[in-house]
Amino acid sequence: MEKMKRHSVYFAAFVLFLLAGWYLFSEVYVSNKNKVQNKLALSALQKLETNIIIFGTDWCPYCEQTKEYLNSRNVQYYWVDIEETAENSALFNRFDIDVIPLIITKDLFIEGYNKDELNKINN
Repeated sequence: MEKMKRHSVYFAAFVLFLLAGWYLFSEVYVSNKNKVQNKLALSALQKLETNIIIFGTDWCPYCEQTKEYLNSRNVQYYWVDIEETAENSALFNRFDIDVIPLIITKDLFIEGYNKDELNKINN
């Protein structure tokens, strides 16, 4: 019986060790992923005359809503159709995000159509 208790304690300690390791790994991964995304976004924005890039597709209704909303506010942006060329697709894939539209400004990183976030964009 004593041996079984000892094994249970070892097993519980092992599980806690695994959970702690997973937590630390995920925190470092998410932090590094965000740093890479921000660096990519800033380098892309520096090459353009506008401060806003939108990644999306022509068939995406949320992409269309985003463009219409920004157009109604006379906000200038650079549109990147991720299905138009392999280069556009590769650039979008470097952000490791599966949501479109992806709106990038110098201050914001907006995934999907979000009117509240879009209102934060200053022209």
